[in-house]
Amino acid sequence: MKLITLNIEALFNTFTYNLHFDSQDRYLILTGVNGYGKTTILNMISSLANKDLYYFYTIPFTSIDFGFEDGSVLSLSSNRVEDATSADVPVSSGRRLLFDMREPDGKEIGSFCIDFATIARVMKTNYHFSHIVINNRLKDDYESKEFYQMMKDEGLQDAIMQATGENAEQMMMRLDAFKAPYIEAERTVECRYLRPKNTVPDLEHRDLKWYLIDHLASDFRYMLNNEYANFVKYSQQVDSDFINQAISSSLVYDQKTYDAEIEKLVARAKELELLGLIPHMDVKPYDEANAKMLTAYIVAQNEKMDFYNTLLSKIRLFSKLVEERGFVNKNMLVTVKDGFRFRADGNGFIDLSLLSSGEQNEVVMLYSLVFSVGDDSMLLIDEPENSLHVLWQKKFMRTIEEVSAVKNLFVIVATHSPQIIGTRWENCCDLTELMGGENYGE
Repeated sequence: MKLITLNIEALFNTFTYNLHFDSQDRYLILTGVNGYGKTTILNMISSLANKDLYYFYTIPFTSIDFGFEDGSVLSLSSNRVEDATSADVPVSSGRRLLFDMREPDGKEIGSFCIDFATIARVMKTNYHFSHIVINNRLKDDYESKEFYQMMKDEGLQDAIMQATGENAEQMMMRLDAFKAPYIEAERTVECRYLRPKNTVPDLEHRDLKWYLIDHLASDFRYMLNNEYANFVKYSQQVDSDFINQAISSSLVYDQKTYDAEIEKLVARAKELELLGLIPHMDVKPYDEANAKMLTAYIVAQNEKMDFYNTLLSKIRLFSKLVEERGFVNKNMLVTVKDGFRFRADGNGFIDLSLLSSGEQNEVVMLYSLVFSVGDDSMLLIDEPENSLHVLWQKKFMRTIEEVSAVKNLFVIVATHSPQIIGTRWENCCDLTELMGGENYGE
């Protein structure tokens, strides 16, 4: 399910936007002065795709309409209710957020609402909070980070839907088909938060920082090893049927054809061997007396290696994109053993965390584009220019165009960089101009 339009009324009580995502170029570039809502728009789309619907309760707006390719529309409306009470938990005031999804003909698919009274009941039922605690939590429209994380719990969201919804499960099933992976502005370093037992959240403290690139290399290594294990099983199946296939096949290569096919087979095998995805392959010289069996052997080996076609095309693309960046005195190596590593010329391998921030940003970005983002998705990218040299910024949209064509993506990029935009001003939507302002003042 593809998102085609996004209409927002009174975001932060100020901004009204009508956005369209149907460009033939498969991307839209959001620009504008800080504070006009570029990142918020990406967060809205991401939250909808992740069904983190409580996010919309935390930001002020009047209405939001998500229009999809099939003509269905999900409408959100928000208003504040004063001096209301809940039968179970007394609360004085709060917001009411209504979700309503309809077919093109106006027939309702499903609906539910999030309001302060329902949240209060759920808090009491699920967490056994006292009336005082609930009122303190709900006294503002923007709750604490801890409260937001609590409200992201699927069980709580389901409880709210059951209490206020009409066919809400149908609406959620529709949203399952909407995919919008998000590459956020901060891509290199994260901090782990630890909280000692029996302490309040305010006593949280940060652990040592860890680098996302290390996590991705580990994740890549796990994926490659998992694929290798599946290949071994598949290879055993091919081997178990080899004799039957050899006997039943009428294909027999002459020496010239056999030698040509062996050359192509060896080239395929060498690439996979270097990656550690297949063991070393023995090549038999042509023997006319055993030509039929040798032909069947080549066919079987090619069938085995076909198992890796999709993965191998992604590894090639990832390696090509990294190589095009031209990291100074560094080359990337991909293997089952290590995932990906970088070798410094003349100095062996280096710790991934020692790559520059720009290099880490590029690797994380490119890895996410190739391996993490599914086909037929709406990809969201916030401030790709972070830590990147101007030359790398200029290459960014060419990379996006290449990858989006292969994976059938529609990409929304939020940026401040003229180098990212290049000559693509026709694909830009400037939020400042939409509101009648100017990007650059005196």
